Parts: sequence; structure tokens; C-alpha cells
Amino acid sequence: MSNAVSLKEVYKDYFKVGTAVNNRCLDRDKDIILKHFNTVTCEYEMKLAGLRRPDLTFDFANADKIYNFANENGIEVRGHNLVWHQGIYTEVLESMTKQQLIELMTEHMRTVGERYKKVVCWDVVNEAISDDWNGFLRDTVWRRKLGDDYYMTVFRLAREIIPDKTLVYNDFNEYEEPKRNNIIKLVKQLKTEGLIDAVGMQCHINILYCTADDIKRSFEEFSKLGLPIHVTEIDIGLPEMNDPAPLSSMTQEQREQQASLYEALFATMREYSSIIDSATVWGVRDSQSWLNNFRFERECTALLFDKDGQPTEAFYRITQF
Repeated sequence: MSNAVSLKEVYKDYFKVGTAVNNRCLDRDKDIILKHFNTVTCEYEMKLAGLRRPDLTFDFANADKIYNFANENGIEVRGHNLVWHQGIYTEVLESMTKQQLIELMTEHMRTVGERYKKVVCWDVVNEAISDDWNGFLRDTVWRRKLGDDYYMTVFRLAREIIPDKTLVYNDFNEYEEPKRNNIIKLVKQLKTEGLIDAVGMQCHINILYCTADDIKRSFEEFSKLGLPIHVTEIDIGLPEMNDPAPLSSMTQEQREQQASLYEALFATMREYSSIIDSATVWGVRDSQSWLNNFRFERECTALLFDKDGQPTEAFYRITQF
């Protein structure tokens, strides 16, 4: 393993540093995880379809492996997530009545809350806001079944069933002003009723549409909510997700832009560290990134460690300040 400095040591006076993990990377990347991170998020294993079979019976094996690994090594676990429009069995949920869906969520929250007692927080609702700037909520089975205020219903359930956990609303494209305003609107509604404890900024940053100024502006606006911030899913993909070009064709200018945005993001987070609980990178190494082959058959670089587990330029930019 590289002799690079430890991320969690560099940032110990600022905030916790985390990574998204899955069962495949636990053994392969154990040394990297233990050296650099003090919090982990299950990439998929604690989502509804990660914890339950299509008949909705529970299968805890994959989540247990990650949860137990973290506990044995003194690493915090973020719970991700309880309600999302993906990672679910949509047709099964569509067949339910409103009451049946509420009963399912009640059972689900109670079961995972009791089993994973050391999980420190839950992303209760994930990505509820529409990416259509003229709309507010995304069209999901939860909204269709439970109504336009479904996120309030879900957070009320979570507050009742797992009252000792930090409850988080989590979303992306928070650097685009129309969507950011809608995220803030939703969070304010939850805060008014005392249903939310923190806001999750995913920070999937697009090198074509996000600048250092956009990053700074978003943290400034979210800081006004008066809630702690969890930075939950950091990556900066190269090539950009809509670019079919191979990674080998990326120019030095593009690579510099990626590294500079990482540098700007972590500099901004240090500036706002008094309200930031944790900063989580969405994957340990590039070969794990969801951006690989996302829309085109090509590799990408997006994280702090390359496909061979070696620190990237971004790693050095955020640790040498």
C-alpha cells in the first residue's frame, strides 16, 4: 500500500472522512479503508432491495458483513437509505395500498433500527426533488401511493421508530440553483416540524457544469439552514458522464480541472467545517465507481485512489494544504 498520509488523520480537526463500500471491496481494499477512513456507507447493501428479497423477506448477509467489519474496526456506519425511487421492487410496492406501504415501512424501520443499533444516522429520504426545474417532487411510487407530502410521512415514522438516530435528507445537483432552492424548501418544511437533524449534500460534481464558485455558493446557502451538513457521495468523474470519449483521451487541462475542483471542494469544506459532520467519497478506488460504463462503455477516474489503489492527483491536492 502507498505510503501516502492518512486522510482521516489530515482531517481529524475538521470532520470525519468516509467512503462507500460494498462486499467486494472489503477484503481487497481493507488496508486502504482502515488507514484512511473513519466512517463508511454501504453502497447498496442497506437500501431496501439490498436488505430484502423480491418477496420482501429479509436477507441481512451482505449488510451484516459490512456492519460487522466496521464495528470490529471502530469505524462509524452511515445508514443509506430508507426511501428512494431506485433500489426498490417498484412493481411490488405499486401493488400495495397506502396503508400496506406504511405498514411495510414501519416494519422495515423497526427491523433495521433494532438490528443495526450502532448505525449513527439514516438517509431517511433520498433524492425526492425533481430534476425538472419547473417541478418540485420527483414522480415516484412513494409519492403516488402516499401523496405529495410523503416525505413528511416517512420522516415522522423515522422520528417515532428510530428516535435516537440522526435523520438526514440527501440529494444531488445541489450546485444547480433551481434544484438547490427546492431542496432547501423541502428541508425547511421538515425542520419546522422537528423531523430532520442534518442535510446531505451528495457532491457528485460535474466538471462541465460546476465551478469552485458554485461549490462555495452551495455551502453558503445550505449553512443558512442551521443544520449540520453531511457530505455524502463525493466524486468528480472524468470523462464527464455524457462524454463517450475514452479515459486515455482526456487532456492534461481536463485532469487539472478535476484535481482543482477536488481541491476547491475540500478547501470549502474546511472553511465550513464547524457545521460539517462528515465527508464521504463514493467509492474506495476508481474501479469501484458507478460512473464506469454508466452511459458508455469506458472507464473513468473519479475518486481519490486509482484502479490500482494508488493515490490520485486529487488525493495529494486535498491533503497538502
